[in-house]
Amino acid sequence: MPKRVNHRERKEKIAEATLKMIYQEGIEKATLREIAKEVGLSLGSVQYYFPRQKDLYEFTMESLYRRTEARIGNVILDDQTAFENAVSMLSQLVQVKNPQQRIENDIWAQLNLMPNKSPEYSQLKNRYRESYTAFVTRAVTILKENDDLLNKDHVEDETKTLAIFIDGLMFETVIYPEIYDEQAVEKQIREYLYKICR
Repeated sequence: MPKRVNHRERKEKIAEATLKMIYQEGIEKATLREIAKEVGLSLGSVQYYFPRQKDLYEFTMESLYRRTEARIGNVILDDQTAFENAVSMLSQLVQVKNPQQRIENDIWAQLNLMPNKSPEYSQLKNRYRESYTAFVTRAVTILKENDDLLNKDHVEDETKTLAIFIDGLMFETVIYPEIYDEQAVEKQIREYLYKICR
């Protein structure tokens, strides 16, 4: 009797191999052929799930998005103030708690920059921006609903500038990992939020 394949697990395994390859070798070398070798499958098997490189990158980004969403969901606590919940949520976007999260930060950066080299990936960049902005919007909304936000009339502007700050902080942690640990990231986020909150 043929072995049953769990297609979702197989796709996740391929995505994990993609993450590993992008981190270790760079995005340019993370081809379908090389990923197939890494995961121990034929190129045809990988292409069954991901006919194009773009399909694999989209799935991989979606996987990273789901992980971030899960982490954010786990840090929002009823017994914390809105400010503390916002700090916790935003800290999940700048992932430095462990080596796996640092790898994810690095990969987010590489996947984000890829459309500058290959315009066909611009949808990936747009999807990333949408998801990222949604996370930041949730944090700002929590602050506004709790009456913590100084400038409640310009929530959209506050969201944009906060997203730019968090994005810059994330890139800083990729470029200078030796400077930023969990406490340093949280300190930067707190200092920024103190400026926009009462």
